[in-house]
Amino acid sequence: MTDTTVNRWHVGANVPGYSPEQDITCCESADEARDALLEELRRTRDAFDGCDHENITDGCESCARYQAIRDLCTSIDDSEMDVSEGYSAMVDIGRSLPIHHWVERTPDGPVHAECNPDS
Repeated sequence: MTDTTVNRWHVGANVPGYSPEQDITCCESADEARDALLEELRRTRDAFDGCDHENITDGCESCARYQAIRDLCTSIDDSEMDVSEGYSAMVDIGRSLPIHHWVERTPDGPVHAECNPDS
């Protein structure tokens, strides 16, 4: 018997225990999901204010968090990380809870309306 399962990848970010504040991105491939994950991480990274991100300053907590996210993005991008089975990372943004960035592989089905616009 041939497996005809069609997988989709969902990419999002949220504070643990809460729903995502932005729409979840639905991707047709793991490569597309990795690119969407990088976009989410960069959006979080670029939201830091209060310091000059071009000139990382020792001792600046915002700079340290910015640099940690930048390094994570570089690692994912340079290694062409395989997210086909999913991925999860907690990102410290200097608040009481981190932001959970994730990729989830799911079989095609009624996961959310964006994946099944005709249903």
